Amino acid sequence: MEQTRGYRDLKAWQKGIKLAAPVYELVKKLPREELFEMSAQMRKAVVSVPANIAEGQARREPGEFLYHLGVARGSLAELDTLIEVGIEVGYFAREAVSPLADLITELRRILQGLITAIENHSGLASPVTPTRPWPKWPRTANPARTTEIRNPPA
Repeated sequence: MEQTRGYRDLKAWQKGIKLAAPVYELVKKLPREELFEMSAQMRKAVVSVPANIAEGQARREPGEFLYHLGVARGSLAELDTLIEVGIEVGYFAREAVSPLADLITELRRILQGLITAIENHSGLASPVTPTRPWPKWPRTANPARTTEIRNPPA
């Protein structure tokens, strides 16, 4: 894996920055009633992508970098979903957002490649993949404690 001088050298970060301007232009087309809902959520998601890439790389620990890349990937999926919702409700034309969708797809591939490279290089599994079984819900109560609560001492 090639060493970088910092997050600004990462193609994923560069593409994330390039994604911001078209998204900010796109949200200007939303109706006024979406100003504090969909518009704000889309802007937060697009900013989160390069911000998490930068934060993860700056921490210099492979596990933390993987975690933040996972968050960036999640924010990218959130943005993609919000654009799809905007298409479905008639706020955006599919043809108009097609170049943006292509950029999102490209960035998703770059992020996945970076995640895979770090996993292979460091021997770590991505933190978004559980390494132990999920806890069983609902958790069973401690019978001794339950008895104490139900039958307090006299």
